[in-house]
Amino acid sequence: MQLALDKAKESLTKDNFPCGAVLVADGEIIGQSENKKETNKDRVSHAEMLLYIEYSSVLKKAKKEGYTITMYTTLEPCLMCFGSAAMHRVDRIVAATADPFGNMSQIEGDKLGQFYNSLPQLEYGLCFQESYELIKEYLLAADNDEARNYLQLFEEVKKS
Repeated sequence: MQLALDKAKESLTKDNFPCGAVLVADGEIIGQSENKKETNKDRVSHAEMLLYIEYSSVLKKAKKEGYTITMYTTLEPCLMCFGSAAMHRVDRIVAATADPFGNMSQIEGDKLGQFYNSLPQLEYGLCFQESYELIKEYLLAADNDEARNYLQLFEEVKKS
């Protein structure tokens, strides 16, 4: 998770939302990336998506060989990133903090159809405080109503 936090810090220095992610197969790092949504001026350049795009063939080969795939990320994946995790057969996602706007843990794979019957297991809390502080720094710098609302929601996550 420390590598994901380092990538989140890099993201923050480039005025992107501070999110970093690391893909691991059976304990070996496959790749790491940071959020580049603002830098690239698109909605797809989330840290997780950039990893899936770059390492899709590596993930496919690793799954065929029976490896366990884990994604470490500083923020719970959004619906797009969570769906991509399912498509790439990621076994486990370890998120430093839940996303109060996302709540992917409520998705029930058995209600989505046969292809999605094996969703990644979600775990929260590893390095929560460090991730929370980066997010707080970003949102306070934004200084607008949307950022203040998001920060308030994160305060609720912190309490739980």
